[in-house]
Amino acid sequence: MKYLIEKRNYIIIFVIIILIFWIFINLNSKKIHLKSFDFNGKIITIKIYEDINEGAVYKKINDIYSYFENYEDKLNGKLDNKMKSFIEYGKVLYNKTFGNVDITSGDLLDKLKDNDKYLFSTKINDLDISSNMLKNKINFNIDNIVSSYATSEVIDYFKDLKIKKYIINDDGNIIAGERYNNGKYKCSISDSLNKKVLKIVNIENESMYTLNNSDDLKGYMVNPKKGVIEKRYDTVVVISKDNLTANMVASNLYLLSIDEGKEYAKRYNSEALWHYNNEIYMTDNFSKYINLQK
Repeated sequence: MKYLIEKRNYIIIFVIIILIFWIFINLNSKKIHLKSFDFNGKIITIKIYEDINEGAVYKKINDIYSYFENYEDKLNGKLDNKMKSFIEYGKVLYNKTFGNVDITSGDLLDKLKDNDKYLFSTKINDLDISSNMLKNKINFNIDNIVSSYATSEVIDYFKDLKIKKYIINDDGNIIAGERYNNGKYKCSISDSLNKKVLKIVNIENESMYTLNNSDDLKGYMVNPKKGVIEKRYDTVVVISKDNLTANMVASNLYLLSIDEGKEYAKRYNSEALWHYNNEIYMTDNFSKYINLQK
């Protein structure tokens, strides 16, 4: 009888140990939700490191990105409140970048694609949203900002749900939430021409935006004040606290000298890196993101 009691006790202890081990494993396991979205030909990948209702969350994210597709028709059609807010954001960008980011410069972009000379005059003052329609049809140049704007709405949605641990890859531009383990999110900065890694940086609750020199003419390469194409840098990288600021600062830095860019980045509490002629230039505190262990 004593033997049976002792055997039963050993079995109970063994079961308890297995249960504790199972609980420990499950408490420390990281559930990773991964989903990619096609946004106007760009791939946006989102990883969430928290328990979520995948179906509901991913449907909402898809709805956000789907809304901003075919934006040209929405902007030149009947304006709802969301499109009015987007236009207002474009006007803010124009002022904050001293006219270097001009969402009304679509005609200039088209002319320069055809190698034409074009004396551009901004239409920013024509963006009157007091009514439900713009008075004049505008050829917009917003490819460089529209996905960032949509992604900012996704981040606002995450805040509503109290989702804090995530990373978003917006066609190479990174938005990182809180760390999901002991390390920050590691991101690479690459040479766009030679396809080699220049630096590895570590970020958390920050965004990293990258603009590269390209054979294809991009909206950020157009200087609307001079009416010319600018390709002075191979790569411009900006790290800021939020993705809209990172996008804005990078777009402006692409058209500024490095000294001007350093002053501008400081204005918005951002750090920047430039790469051209096989040389790397950085703002004073950009190095704090490099080779950090935690």
